[in-house]
Amino acid sequence: MNLDELLKALAAQKPPPTPTDLRAQVWHAIAQRPDEGRGWLAELLALLSNWRIASAALMLALVVGLSAGQMTASMREHQRTARAALYLDVFSPQAPGSPAKLIAYKP
Repeated sequence: MNLDELLKALAAQKPPPTPTDLRAQVWHAIAQRPDEGRGWLAELLALLSNWRIASAALMLALVVGLSAGQMTASMREHQRTARAALYLDVFSPQAPGSPAKLIAYKP
């Protein structure tokens, strides 16, 4: 059989009867489904609605942020000290004889 014959045979068939309480069956099937839960954002907001947990999370975020900022500032100071000790400041754009300074110099 080719596809045309199969489609004609299918079209000739009578469709199955529709149940009279189809809407009720659909809602019953939906109600029987297991709850898949809320999304992660809703869970997080529900968790942070407790003021103790929210304040602990805020303190943790502040400590982590301030620690990261302090480490970054300390690292930059150490890099500046190392550059000065190794006389690498001559390659800096702020060096007196740097090409960038000479090009930008306007008498």
